Amino acid sequence: MRLKLSGALPRALAEKDHGPGGREHVLWLHDYTEIEPALASLREAGCSIEELELEQPDLEDVFLEIMKRSEALAEAT
Repeated sequence: MRLKLSGALPRALAEKDHGPGGREHVLWLHDYTEIEPALASLREAGCSIEELELEQPDLEDVFLEIMKRSEALAEAT
């Protein structure tokens, strides 16, 4: 989910943010059931959504996520 916000991104969503920063955020959600809780967190934090776009991850996004998980597993062992 790609967002442009006025207001700070809530901490609960910060770990899902892979965007460029500032007011623009890209939240990586696993499935559509995570959309409403994310929007509820934004409402509770008093954020105003200026732009919102749902998009499927591309192959590069998937590859980067797999590599990040592999690195985390390697560090944990």
